[in-house]
Amino acid sequence: MDIIDILIDPITKSKLTVKDNRLHNLENTNSYEFSNNFFKLIPQKLKENNYIEHYEKDGEVYDYFQNLECKATAEDWKRLRQTILSKINFLDKNSIVIDVGSGGGWAAEKLVDKCGKFICIDVSEINLSKLSSIYQQDNFFVIQADAMNMPIADNSVDYIISSEVIEHLPNPEKFINEMFRILKLNGKIIISTPYKEKIISDLCIHCNKPTPRNSHLHSFDENNLLQLTKNCHNSEVKFHTFGNKVLHFGRCYIFLQFLPLGLWHFIDKSANFFINKRLHIIMTVKKQRQ
Repeated sequence: MDIIDILIDPITKSKLTVKDNRLHNLENTNSYEFSNNFFKLIPQKLKENNYIEHYEKDGEVYDYFQNLECKATAEDWKRLRQTILSKINFLDKNSIVIDVGSGGGWAAEKLVDKCGKFICIDVSEINLSKLSSIYQQDNFFVIQADAMNMPIADNSVDYIISSEVIEHLPNPEKFINEMFRILKLNGKIIISTPYKEKIISDLCIHCNKPTPRNSHLHSFDENNLLQLTKNCHNSEVKFHTFGNKVLHFGRCYIFLQFLPLGLWHFIDKSANFFINKRLHIIMTVKKQRQ
């Protein structure tokens, strides 16, 4: 299957075809740039959304490819990503994996050589351009797109990873519905987000209005995440909460960083049994036969 076969217009949801070195929808109302493995599928109508403009600027200002200076945070992210990868049961050369909100492309680094097609989706053209230059395999693709209007055909994808993205989006339920739409039968969505985060706002010096720190708009637990899946009929939803704040802020990574993931989770779970201060929640949504 060629990558073009699963691409659709994000607005009309109609199939895209190649004409005059651009992608066109069947109604010829929208056309899009593409070059090699880079597809730009955000129509002008969507670019006018404030949050898309925000995260395009975010990609210009912040370097998502640099190493974290705080070793405790770096270790926390390492364990988060290891846990996400542990939710993937099987990959082969027919598998299609999408990383939504790919940032610096950590998932591509781990999975691009294990699947048939790996696709990074982000709104930041700068981040995607960097990824395109780093991963030049024939099975690697980058798509500039809106996570709530994804240009992917129904029932096309085996695994969708979205790490630390949903808390930033203005409409997380629509985001979940879009991911479930493009998921194959028996495919799995893997979402991570901060657990029961207390959202703090600062007063913006430009607009003089309260602005959420880190651009986090939502705080999630099992209940409100499950509510977002109400339209994902015939699905299996599971949760995994982990990451103890006492171990994290106590910089216990110095002793725990060498442990295998299973043993690390055992110690982390034990710590949360006594002091229930969890950092992360992962929700998996598996599409089952109707």
